[in-house]
Parts: sequence; C-alpha cells; structure tokens
Amino acid sequence: MLLMGIIDLGRGVMAQNSLSHAAREGAHAGLFKEHDVAEVRTAVAKQIGLAAGLDGVTAEVSYAGRDGTPNTKEAGGTVTVTVSGTFRAVTPMMNAFIPGGLPLSASAQSVVQ
Repeated sequence: MLLMGIIDLGRGVMAQNSLSHAAREGAHAGLFKEHDVAEVRTAVAKQIGLAAGLDGVTAEVSYAGRDGTPNTKEAGGTVTVTVSGTFRAVTPMMNAFIPGGLPLSASAQSVVQ
C-alpha cells in the first residue's frame, strides 16, 4: 500500500511537469504573431495527450501589448498561457488525502515576435 502511495505521488509530480511543459509549448506556439489562440490550444492539447491522471484540463491564453494593454497581440508584447487540470490518484490511500482530486496549474510567458 505504501509503495502504491509513492507511485501515486510520482504520478502527481509527473502530471505537474506535464502541465508545465504544455504551458511552455503553448507559449512557444503563441510567440509567433501569425498564430491564433486555436493554434496555441492545439499545441497544449498535443502535450497534455501524453499526461496520465489529469482530468478537466483547460488552457487559457492571453496577450498583452508592449505597454501592458490587455488583449493586444503585437510584436514585442507578451503571450501568457496558463494550463490547469485536476490530478486523480489511483490508490484509495491517496484518495483519502485528496478527495475530489488535486488541482494543478502551470503558466508560461513568451514575447511575441
């Protein structure tokens, strides 16, 4: 039982790393001015498809201009990608500690070119 709990803990760390990697990939896709929000979400979805144990994964994409103006996509501005999901443990012992799952989130930011 303890071994399964340790394995679940490792799965949770892997899930957080997967969210972080997906956010970075999304920010990388969004740094090109020609790419739209759908392309950023597609890049995130490709990475999340490799993650196990995550439910309800969402990706939020926001742009800001050089001067910080929200919803402005221009060269020199920033794109921020936030990926969130819920990690579900497979062992009853871990589920007792995190009923309903553990919410995880990761963000990445890039400069639009």
